[in-house]
Amino acid sequence: MTTTWYYILKFIAIISMVLDHIAIIFAPQLNQETVLIFRILGRLAYPLFAYELVECFYYTKDKKKHVLILLLLALISELPFDMVFCFDKTFAFSTKAFIKQNVCLELLMGYVMIYLLEFEWEKYIERIGIKQHMRFIKFIIKVCIFGLAAYLALLLKADYTWHGIFLIFFFYFARRRKHKLLWIALALMIFVGSMGTSTPLYYSALFALIPIYMSIGRGAKAVFKPKARKIYKTMKLAGRYFYPLHLILLAITKQIVA
Repeated sequence: MTTTWYYILKFIAIISMVLDHIAIIFAPQLNQETVLIFRILGRLAYPLFAYELVECFYYTKDKKKHVLILLLLALISELPFDMVFCFDKTFAFSTKAFIKQNVCLELLMGYVMIYLLEFEWEKYIERIGIKQHMRFIKFIIKVCIFGLAAYLALLLKADYTWHGIFLIFFFYFARRRKHKLLWIALALMIFVGSMGTSTPLYYSALFALIPIYMSIGRGAKAVFKPKARKIYKTMKLAGRYFYPLHLILLAITKQIVA
């Protein structure tokens, strides 16, 4: 996936996310048809963010720094997230703030999960004198890592709980498969089906397959001229900090309009 397609997918996800948040917050001011359309379009956001998280892992040189960035985003986004989705118009404290946490926490746990899945466990296994059944032991380790990440997402009440971790894991698994797109489609179908009572609304998440398909096989690297580098650097910063900034703007707008 080229850098151009990376940002195309990211901004599709951002627009989708904003529409979904507007529909949730300002539902009383909008007609039902508009709310429904915005919420349907909003289902594209998380699958695209999850897919890009996996791709980003393999093209990020300093992975530990990226973990710290995601942690910072999760921390600074939590209060604006609570102000928008959990507090009333006066921003009085509400216990609803403990019911759900912002999506950056989910993405952080997903990224750390991939980091641990890609860790060279063979060296440590050989050090303790176990050389037989290496593939089976690695399989058990990976299952435990996935299970722990899913449990933590459920325990910490991340935005999509274990469903979101499952999707990230399946995208990670699909990346090295021969028929990658089919595995991604299967992951999306299971993700939609696992959402339970929200399934009808989440059917539209399957349309995330279209931009993902268009981005696959478009090359791994892109060489940019100096001007292009500046543009992409600006886009990178805008995309990275958009989540907390848009929550702050929504909280202010909620105070004025809602």
